Amino acid sequence: MIKKKSRLICAVLHNQAEILDSPKWYNVHESWGYSLLQIAALQERYKSFKYLLPIPDFPFDIVTKRGTTALGVALDSYMDNDIWREEYFTYELIKKGACIDEVYFQGESPLPRALERHYYKSARLLIRRGANVNAVNSNNERPLDMTVNRNQIELVGNDFVSIRSTTCSLPL
Repeated sequence: MIKKKSRLICAVLHNQAEILDSPKWYNVHESWGYSLLQIAALQERYKSFKYLLPIPDFPFDIVTKRGTTALGVALDSYMDNDIWREEYFTYELIKKGACIDEVYFQGESPLPRALERHYYKSARLLIRRGANVNAVNSNNERPLDMTVNRNQIELVGNDFVSIRSTTCSLPL
């Protein structure tokens, strides 16, 4: 007989949201520490993701063993041949209220990552929500530098005009 934890993970992978029927599985993780929401984002399981994300008080900022939240998974994961995940997952997590200034194990925050991935809709939302526009990426570039250096300023728009920094702390 398959354990309940395995059945829940399989339900996410197969987009069988009807099996995800209880808040008891909020803390279900696979061996690397990925939560059900993180697995849904990582594997691009839209139905499971759409089911899990709006649940009141769902802990979407749980960290994996590598210290990455669901937003980090959505921003850092790619499929074969360096094809990045769909922006949808990143954008929806930001809309839901994911920590916008978390620092990933690579030392980068969401705004520089979103710009690197060409997730301009998410970048605009991050700026509007108060993301740190002075956060640097692994190349020591600030988000504004990135957009100007790559002639992408028109894609992000005037959202750099209203700038403020915020802080966020995640449990270790």
